[in-house]
Amino acid sequence: MTSVLLLSFIKAMWPAFGIYGN
Repeated sequence: MTSVLLLSFIKAMWPAFGIYGN
């Protein structure tokens, strides 16, 4: 797996989590 794919997934989920946004 590539880090880019994981990063893209996390970035897309960032607003959903909120707590991990900052």
